[in-house]
Amino acid sequence: MTAAFRPADEPGVLCKLQYGILAAPKTLTIDAVSQRINRPSHDFGEHVVPENYCVDVAMSSLALEMCQKFRKLEDDMVEEQRRSPLIHAEFRQNIKVFAEGLEKTRVSKRNILLGELSRTGRLRAEQKEREEIADRDPALRRFKTWLKEYRWGQRKLPFSENTVDTYYRIVREFFFDQDDVSVVKQRAEDELERIRAIANRTSAEGDKYSATRRFVEFIGGGPRMDEEEDESREIARMNEHTSQRDDE
Repeated sequence: MTAAFRPADEPGVLCKLQYGILAAPKTLTIDAVSQRINRPSHDFGEHVVPENYCVDVAMSSLALEMCQKFRKLEDDMVEEQRRSPLIHAEFRQNIKVFAEGLEKTRVSKRNILLGELSRTGRLRAEQKEREEIADRDPALRRFKTWLKEYRWGQRKLPFSENTVDTYYRIVREFFFDQDDVSVVKQRAEDELERIRAIANRTSAEGDKYSATRRFVEFIGGGPRMDEEEDESREIARMNEHTSQRDDE
């Protein structure tokens, strides 16, 4: 609704007093509520807006706080996308709805929870947190140093940096529950027995088998991996990794 008038001392100026009465029922999605609240300001696009112009909105404090968080989230997403553009799938994963407490807020005409849009991002955030906690474990850090210094086979070859990183990432998963190192050791030994029973291992299973055996050897109670069969497998796998890097 708009009321217009011309000041007596400025006949060439048209002043508009604009106000609106907006409904925002509980079933309305937050993006729609946010658009309704900001709609009065959109009508001034063709006019000269006075300095420090603002639109006053009277609404419930709960709805206002939610809209403010949502608009901030939108602004941050826009700025981040400008700085580091991502494809849609990756962009969705980086929506920080959980950090803003908006995971139960619904958006779009499909009435989707923001937490559902960013589920992958949440899982990755949880995974990253567990990795960071495990990275601080003294036993795991000593294992990585041990891998770098390890010499295998008859020629006493060091592991490549890629192999060290691969083994470390695999073994790190045993530390995710923050258990005592004796529990971690038992977990690794059980996993080793499981993989050893697999007749035809995939490449991933082969890497996990080798990494777990190294860890069991490091922690104590396991045999050295200097058998001819294991050495041949290591050489073939490492040569394959080297060949892939050369192709890249």
